[in-house]
Amino acid sequence: SVLQLQRLGLWDRAQHLPMVQKLGASFIGAADTTEPVHFSFQEALIAKGFEAFSMERAPFDAWLLEEARDSGADVCQGSRVKRIAQLDDAGAELHTEDQTVRASMVVDASGQATVVPRHLGTRRVIEGHGRVAYASHVRGMARAPMPLGGYTAIVMADDAWFWIIPVDEQRTSVGVVLPAGL
Repeated sequence: SVLQLQRLGLWDRAQHLPMVQKLGASFIGAADTTEPVHFSFQEALIAKGFEAFSMERAPFDAWLLEEARDSGADVCQGSRVKRIAQLDDAGAELHTEDQTVRASMVVDASGQATVVPRHLGTRRVIEGHGRVAYASHVRGMARAPMPLGGYTAIVMADDAWFWIIPVDEQRTSVGVVLPAGL
């Protein structure tokens, strides 16, 4: 959200990234003809003035990584962690294929590889919750006028759910999450 980037002193510098203001979400039933339910973030139980935005993830991640590097963080990319020798309040020691890395803090950006949870033994697969997602970006998809045009739309079906998320002025992320093997 905007608030987190403001707290980090990054919001003003993030303005160059393509984004769409996100003021809420719409929930739509796939099997019925009832009107969508629109939920404005201004009506949420959190502090008034909450702001959020939607954008493409990869450029945001790349920009955030550069901001961390520019602020003095040592960034290791393209190195696979083979073993975590230490990970506690005193620091961390990670072994990659070609080096040993020592740090006071580690950010695990391994995604589904879940490097740190695997090391800590906290990664759990919940039986029956296996899901797959398919997504694409679509150009020129018709949108409602703002503010509804910036809402994330969630379409709910019996065995799946779909998302429609504006990521910039031209592109919309469209995807589906459904049980694996369906």
